[in-house]
Amino acid sequence: ARLRRFRRNSRRFYHGTSTTYESSVRQGIDLGAGRQDVDFGRGFYLTESRRQAEKWARRIAGKTGGDPVIIPYRIANRELRRLRSLEFGAADESWLRFVRHHRKSRSAMHEYDLVRGPVVGSVPTLRPLAFPEYNQTSIHTPKAVRVFDMGRR
Repeated sequence: ARLRRFRRNSRRFYHGTSTTYESSVRQGIDLGAGRQDVDFGRGFYLTESRRQAEKWARRIAGKTGGDPVIIPYRIANRELRRLRSLEFGAADESWLRFVRHHRKSRSAMHEYDLVRGPVVGSVPTLRPLAFPEYNQTSIHTPKAVRVFDMGRR
């Protein structure tokens, strides 16, 4: 894993959810609302793939009974550069250790505002999905929440 700079003027992110949760997300990101035992620890998860967000939204809507909703965000590079970020460019050994640690430990946390990397496909083996366009970005601090709340569309 390495720290990586963002290259474009801004990036688009998408959060897939359902109408059940839409109003609370639009009111502001709540870092305590998510599960703790997920890939990068408790946080708010997004993707840069609209198709992937649509898939997540359909899955959440199927569980909650609401309709799928995509909440878009556009975040300026200058704002992203101010965040302490960790990016896993591939599903390598350091990514695997990081994911396993956060999935197994209910109290684990790290010092990053933002973490980005591959999506886990199989929970028992923690293999990444076979879709290279799929990724996940998670935010974990009030500083990152402020940046993303301002970039919500």
